[in-house]
Amino acid sequence: MSLISTFGGLIIISLLQSCSGSEFNNTRLLADLLQGYQKWSRPGNNYTVPLDVYVEFHLLSIREFVQLTNKFAITGVFELSWTDERISWNPDDYGGIDRVNIPQDVVWKPELINTKPFTVVQAIGIPTFGITYFPDGSALWTPGDNYDTPCEADVTYYPFDNQSCTFRFSDWTQIPGSLRFVSSSSQIGLGLYVINPMWDVTNTMISLEKDEFGHFIFFGIHFKRLNGFYVLNLILPLCLISFVNIFVFVLPAESGERIGFSITVFLALSVLLTIMSENLPQTSRPHISIVCYMIFFQTTISIFILLATILSLRFYFASESESVPKHWQRFAQLSNLGWLCRKRTKRQISNETTESKSVALGSKELFAVDLDDNVEPQNKTNMTEEGHQAHKNHQIIYKKIKWREVGGAVDKTCTVVFSFLNILNIAVFFLTMHANGKM
Repeated sequence: MSLISTFGGLIIISLLQSCSGSEFNNTRLLADLLQGYQKWSRPGNNYTVPLDVYVEFHLLSIREFVQLTNKFAITGVFELSWTDERISWNPDDYGGIDRVNIPQDVVWKPELINTKPFTVVQAIGIPTFGITYFPDGSALWTPGDNYDTPCEADVTYYPFDNQSCTFRFSDWTQIPGSLRFVSSSSQIGLGLYVINPMWDVTNTMISLEKDEFGHFIFFGIHFKRLNGFYVLNLILPLCLISFVNIFVFVLPAESGERIGFSITVFLALSVLLTIMSENLPQTSRPHISIVCYMIFFQTTISIFILLATILSLRFYFASESESVPKHWQRFAQLSNLGWLCRKRTKRQISNETTESKSVALGSKELFAVDLDDNVEPQNKTNMTEEGHQAHKNHQIIYKKIKWREVGGAVDKTCTVVFSFLNILNIAVFFLTMHANGKM
């Protein structure tokens, strides 16, 4: 038993000595590396050539995209690497230590600055971050932070819009030309990306540019709006309410519910537009959203449907003793022209007699009326000439026009016209989206 205790004690003592030795070697290594080190002097033995700094960027999340203020904010991690020959060592001299972590404030590092910020200009990284060095002097720095930039929102095709935003970084603390940024990839890393519930990243890019002011790094992010919520809760209800509004002309005028129905549908549309206004982009530059034009036309159509309903009821309940003006008679005749043409009677022409038969529509008798509103006799004989027969064929049978029939003609016309306008408005919206590759 005592042998086991002695053996266990020796193991514990050896582990403590090993830890103490590792701590001592690490402390000694840091002291030797930083002795006489000047962090304001950039690495490199030859200052006539720029120092290569390798850059990669990993996108973690899209924090927000505010269309009204054009603010685009993300969370990301840089991966910067370079070689600092002043921080190199032989691992055998320090107990086999093959890497060391040094606070970023005590060593040289590239001062990357977001040169196109939305709020304040500041360098990336925070003091608590460290830089990992390897025995050959290579350094690896991975600062992560929140970054924002102004990005002009193009909401022309909302809610099927695509956006593109660009970040620009550079080192303003170094002499222009002393640093050269190198990227091993042309795209941002998305391995750590957390999916955003409103936006879907479609493409990314990394580009490097150089001018007389220095070397710049550009990070581009292309993303599109996830439009399922907006289609199901905004676009489709708007279309359905617009079509329901047309059925006011099918409702019998005698029910007395037409005005109430039309106003109720218009109020439902107004409530929907109030809800939509919270989600619609409130910008006019570079273009107003096409969906705003669609909403405007649908609202205008709804207003005209309400006015047409009032006009139709005015005709339905007009006094029968009041004569129908000629232009309203002609309007009613033209609205029924297709039906009447299909119901035209067949005329029998003989060498003795040609009759124009009266035709009943329902229980009402129809009378033959010429296009110039002059009534001709019902019976004509000896009309065998070809010219007279052609003139006779142009006679159309119309029934006697009353105010109720004018109201019915208004209903038929409004149903066709407003249905066509609704379909046209919606079709133009979706075809425009499809033509521009948004759907």
